[in-house]
Amino acid sequence: MNNLHSSLLQILIPVLLNSPSTAFKRYPDPLSCQKYYMHFSATDFALQPCPNNTVFNPIIEQCVDSNDYTECPIGKRPKMRFLGLEEKCKNARGYYCSSHDAFTYCTRDNLKIVKNKLCPGDELCQKSDRPKTPCA
Repeated sequence: MNNLHSSLLQILIPVLLNSPSTAFKRYPDPLSCQKYYMHFSATDFALQPCPNNTVFNPIIEQCVDSNDYTECPIGKRPKMRFLGLEEKCKNARGYYCSSHDAFTYCTRDNLKIVKNKLCPGDELCQKSDRPKTPCA
């Protein structure tokens, strides 16, 4: 019975984590179309990878074949809403620049998914009226 129980859990856990019907809300990773943040509790977010040759579709909150969601291709970054120069979340999903080379990523519920995330390499945080990737 234990082997059957263990086998069922190995099958069900990945299915439940990738199902939009579970209670876990998912948000795109600002630095990769092939990753997303899963919201586990009021303050806990975990970065999750999509399987090979898939990208995260924020509309359905699932990883899908890259041919089925062309808004964010493999190897690219999603475009995000810049929330302005004030350093706070504003009831909108997006980012603000925490410093010249870091950003904070917010949910519509004013939660901070990541705070003061450093941009990769020599990239700087972008301030723009149009949706852009936070770092370039």
